[in-house]
Amino acid sequence: MKSIIKRYLFKILPIYNRFFGRNIIPLKYRLFGRKKLGHGNFLDIQSNVILKNCNIKIIGQNCKLFIGDGCKLIGAKFLIMGNDSKIIINSGTTINASNTQPTVINAIEGKSIVIGKDCMLSNNIEIHNSDYHTILNSESLRINDAEDIVVGNHVWIGFRSILLKGTKVGDNTIIASNTLVNKNFEKEENVLIAGIPGRVVRKNINWCRQLI
Repeated sequence: MKSIIKRYLFKILPIYNRFFGRNIIPLKYRLFGRKKLGHGNFLDIQSNVILKNCNIKIIGQNCKLFIGDGCKLIGAKFLIMGNDSKIIINSGTTINASNTQPTVINAIEGKSIVIGKDCMLSNNIEIHNSDYHTILNSESLRINDAEDIVVGNHVWIGFRSILLKGTKVGDNTIIASNTLVNKNFEKEENVLIAGIPGRVVRKNINWCRQLI
């Protein structure tokens, strides 16, 4: 049954997209390959990837979701909206969430969210590169454009953390539970970030997946 679903899933989606203007993909299976989803949108899944209870929604043109080798993503919800928007999840990264406490990653307005290699994301995490609504100055000019989000390699993001537009996180970082990050920490590596808003509370640290 699973092989039949995988064989025909991506043949059905472009037809759905043609009539409804979007791609919605509920993923519960092991898939890989580069699939075109109409209007220049691509789902690019590398080898040895496991996706379980994930949902992908694409609204727009020339959008892309890339998932690198060996990723294991459980309970993730992806929204890619607006032309040229991208989400990139690099090799070895894991998300351990659920349907009731999903991890949400939304890239819109032609901007990107990039998560590095060997990252570990818990559940109830929110990552958004836009405010979703417009803020204007006194001259009616927009002042809250969307911004890229970049998470470095080997970053651990804790339960209920929120990453907002413009966030940059360096390699080997830990983001503590219930932290809100909205600044550039790209030059800060091997640090613990905690608080609302997030700040560096400890330096010269690292982490591993195993409980030693």
